[in-house]
Amino acid sequence: MSKCDDSPWMTVAEAAAYMRRHPKTVLRMLYDGELAGYQATEPNGRWRIHRDDADNALRGHRPPHLRSA
Repeated sequence: MSKCDDSPWMTVAEAAAYMRRHPKTVLRMLYDGELAGYQATEPNGRWRIHRDDADNALRGHRPPHLRSA
């Protein structure tokens, strides 16, 4: 995992290792809405995945769709 195992936030690589999936599979899950994650706003911003969201995805629970105001 990461250097700070107390943090529930993971990078794509950390989430892939946690979920036992390939990093490209985790990215596909993020883009397809199968996994909730947060992407930094700068160009090519890095994704962050919360451990609870990874657990939900492993259980087959899709995240709710967010609506913009």
